[in-house]
Amino acid sequence: MKTLIHLIVFSLLSINAHAATLTAAPVKDLMKEIEATNFRYTETGMAYGFATIKSCVYTSPDMIVIKNYCSPKKDYPAKGYTIISKKFGLIEYYQEEVSDTILKRDVRIDGFPEMVAPYLKANLDGQKLSTINNFLESMNQKPDPACWSTNYSFYVEQPEAACYKTDISEFPAWEKETQELTGNAKDWAALIKEMETKFPR
Repeated sequence: MKTLIHLIVFSLLSINAHAATLTAAPVKDLMKEIEATNFRYTETGMAYGFATIKSCVYTSPDMIVIKNYCSPKKDYPAKGYTIISKKFGLIEYYQEEVSDTILKRDVRIDGFPEMVAPYLKANLDGQKLSTINNFLESMNQKPDPACWSTNYSFYVEQPEAACYKTDISEFPAWEKETQELTGNAKDWAALIKEMETKFPR
């Protein structure tokens, strides 16, 4: 049965996830992997969490990238990429024009690879958006550990990096890298340009 989600007992996953060492891979390593991977455009449709603007789906055997805000094609005040990988987990790149002077830039780990990998097929190439949405909804409903880094938090109105429900050994390095990235407009623009070049639709 071609499905993205494997039927795994939630309680067993929760016990294993909290007992395991969680990996927060460097953004530079993820970008190298994306650059080296041959993706194919799969479809355009409504991605989970987006009510009115369509997303474009790109797949490869080992990774899925969803380019959000891709259709209808125009200049939106937000850009976002959802990356699904057994090696890197569930990662989000997101930017939003909060005001004339603030461009909010975020990197999020919404699912660590140790928690994501059991739900993914061996070959992700050609996965349909409906199945991907089921996976994203399932992950969103779990109170699992997550980390985020932003140049502008709505709560503290300044840069912030933190994790929810976990301590990870790589967090200091991940925090430093992502805070430097989100805090540097030029470096962030280069990352977004690289993503837009790789995923042109």
